[in-house]
Amino acid sequence: MFLTLILCAALAQTPAVDTVLVPTTDISVSADIGPNIDSALRDLAEQVGVTMDRLYPMYLQQADVQAQTYRTGFWVTIAACVLGIALIILGCAIDAEVLRMVGAAVAIIAALILMFGLMASLGDYYMASRNPDLWATRHLVYDAARLLR
Repeated sequence: MFLTLILCAALAQTPAVDTVLVPTTDISVSADIGPNIDSALRDLAEQVGVTMDRLYPMYLQQADVQAQTYRTGFWVTIAACVLGIALIILGCAIDAEVLRMVGAAVAIIAALILMFGLMASLGDYYMASRNPDLWATRHLVYDAARLLR
């Protein structure tokens, strides 16, 4: 924090006491999507079976569903890892080689699924759970762009 204030003061060539950093939330973004975006959104709404004004809230609800799906998958895989480790421990306790092997296989498979699942979906999960508006907009634009092809 102190280093940031010093750098800002040096860049602005004003004393550090007078330097105030205020985050701004006004962001103006415009994009030229083309003249067919209105018809693409209308076609998308028609395919889904809703009107255009219900399309975005539907995508917003889907962001929550998607986040819950990712969360559930994560906890189920963690439970499978714990089950596999418990089977290994139980197999060691009662000296059952088959039980240890099954536990090791379950734990390894669940850990691989967890690792690859996290790599593939962590960003989308974070966006769906923390910023559902961005998730909905991103997927809405993606689906509309697919219709323009």
